[in-house]
Amino acid sequence: MNIKFYVDDVEKILEKLIQNGGKKVSEIVRKDYGGLGTLTAVYTLDPEGNCIEIQNWS
Repeated sequence: MNIKFYVDDVEKILEKLIQNGGKKVSEIVRKDYGGLGTLTAVYTLDPEGNCIEIQNWS
């Protein structure tokens, strides 16, 4: 199962997650989807090992 959270600042939330026992699983990805905007996303694990995607559209 993958849980996704939309956040205002991916880097800031990732930093807080790591400080509280989580882990970064992938690199932060930024992809421009033209008229839809730019997706910034990273896959992580919470302290209990659950997969979480942190994302932002701008």
